[in-house]
Amino acid sequence: MEKSGATRFSSAQQALDHALKTKDSRTIVQAINSLVYDSPWSRAEVIEALRSLLANPDPEIKLDGARYLYLIGDDSGRATLIEIMSNTSPILVHSPAYSSGSYDLRFKAAEIASKYRDKEAKSAILDLYLATRSRTLLHCLINVGVENAGQLVKDALGNQPSDRLMELYGMAKFASESPYMKSVQRDDTLDMPTRLAAAWANAQVSNDEGSAKFVRDFVESQIPGLTVDLSLARKAVQYLGTLNDAASISLLERITKQSGSTDLVGVAAANLILNHSGQSNAGTELVIAELTSTPTKLGIDLAVKLAASSSDPRLSQAGRSFDARRDGEKIWKQQGADRVSWSLWGWADDYVLTLPDK
Repeated sequence: MEKSGATRFSSAQQALDHALKTKDSRTIVQAINSLVYDSPWSRAEVIEALRSLLANPDPEIKLDGARYLYLIGDDSGRATLIEIMSNTSPILVHSPAYSSGSYDLRFKAAEIASKYRDKEAKSAILDLYLATRSRTLLHCLINVGVENAGQLVKDALGNQPSDRLMELYGMAKFASESPYMKSVQRDDTLDMPTRLAAAWANAQVSNDEGSAKFVRDFVESQIPGLTVDLSLARKAVQYLGTLNDAASISLLERITKQSGSTDLVGVAAANLILNHSGQSNAGTELVIAELTSTPTKLGIDLAVKLAASSSDPRLSQAGRSFDARRDGEKIWKQQGADRVSWSLWGWADDYVLTLPDK
């Protein structure tokens, strides 16, 4: 954390305390970020320093502490998040960065806990939703596994078809709405994002091969070249990554080998490794190739993340060989081996919709 002639600090706590004394939010966040990603101190010392933020009187600083603790695989900020969510009055932060001019930090606490899928916080998130009925919390309810989340979504949004509604139904596995999802899928007056989300949602709650095929057929159309709507194509491959049938897994494998899009290759490989490692080696082989031979469409950054996320010894060996070939560079050690305890959800949301329960 010593850069551009800055003060040399003897400990992680001293570096953090120095930033806190400035009372400048940007300086504090930069110091926390540097502490986590680029400090010389041990993981245990970094965790101890981050935990000290949980006692700070500023609720934003508390939230930053909890968020970074979750990121590096420590859930000791949970009680702080629950305390903030349980406040009976809004905890408002005013800023022109927010469309409404202000933001309730109770919602931010819920978003942090739900991003990292902390099921121990679900009662607090549910209570906050019931007290506020804020639609921004609907995905939080689903992420942490609130049992009646599907019905709460239906009550909040009604059955007006949209890709958001269909995706929330699919994530909640709201089986009672299967006939409705299927009708939305078949309605060719609706836009493709909504129909595609409906097909995926129905595939999550039924054995309807037609719905899974609808998703596969759309993804097939995206393989040959660069898609016009990359965002939708990425989402479709994420949907595909949750399907466990042989045809869907085979299609993911084809994407890693045939797609001209680095984005789609990355999403497919991530799902093969994180969701289908027992059924396919294609993602693993792509990561090994990236780390040991000619660069692939996967890219070194994602390859290192995926290698660190897997218990497959072939991937860690490939990571070590990557460092060994580069004099002085320790990309695998610093961004892979040293981060095996970090939460996947620090980055995986960009690639997968779900991960297997452990």
